[in-house]
Amino acid sequence: MFGVKWNQIDKIVLKASGITSTLDNMFFCSSDISTPYIAIDNTFLIPLLNEFNCNFSENQILNGEYHEIVFTFDKPTKDMTISNVWDARWSKNIIYHEIMFYDGENLLADYVPYYKGAGYMLDKVNHVVIEASDPESYQFA
Repeated sequence: MFGVKWNQIDKIVLKASGITSTLDNMFFCSSDISTPYIAIDNTFLIPLLNEFNCNFSENQILNGEYHEIVFTFDKPTKDMTISNVWDARWSKNIIYHEIMFYDGENLLADYVPYYKGAGYMLDKVNHVVIEASDPESYQFA
């Protein structure tokens, strides 16, 4: 779980690869997988995110290659911490390279793979390490 809340941000930059399926690819949600969230399941699902935009279409992301995906939206009112649902079902096809959270042009957090291996990320801005719920299930670049 990230240390960033939905109501603090209006932009997420996800650098990722390995995405080849629309089945069960949750990018961002809350710890209980409640709304708002961003996922691929035949289309981008964006409940409670007004003015949502993405620099890629679903079909462009699904080739498994590296992409810098930029999600922008109006700040939600939900005071919930953002999660990327690190479990073996919901993000199993994603290889994480970097995740950046912004409030306007202000970078709030910048998560990169941590040297301990899969399942850990380091926030380069706040110097905090986070761990996946199932660390052995994840791939980092």
